[in-house]
Amino acid sequence: MRDHPDDARAWMLLAELLDPSLEPGAQAAARRRAASLARDDVATLIRVTDSYNETGNLEEGLPTARRALELDPRSPAALTSLAFLSFRSDGCSKAKRLQYRVRDLLDGSTTADFREAMEERLRTFERKCNANRPPR
Repeated sequence: MRDHPDDARAWMLLAELLDPSLEPGAQAAARRRAASLARDDVATLIRVTDSYNETGNLEEGLPTARRALELDPRSPAALTSLAFLSFRSDGCSKAKRLQYRVRDLLDGSTTADFREAMEERLRTFERKCNANRPPR
């Protein structure tokens, strides 16, 4: 870090390597630093978002995911990252709406595996959101 204090990728790598049980707060601080340095780098912002998602820091991940989507509104990766964070933070209707946009953006260059993974995520959102809907 001493050699590259302004490199968002280095901070992201540090965040991924840190053990939060050994250094409480250090992982989150490294993630925040990466996001602040990569304000215009969609790929890094998505990695930061996915890292927040993996560690359950949903509220911290949402602004980063929104920024990535703001920079590239047609990015399936940015859309699906925000959809998953929204889904996990009780935003069923928003998550489904975003995931439908992902599906609509997929084209002929999309691999069958990725397409199936996105369809499966949409089915999961539908199933779980519908199961949590109060009876009428």
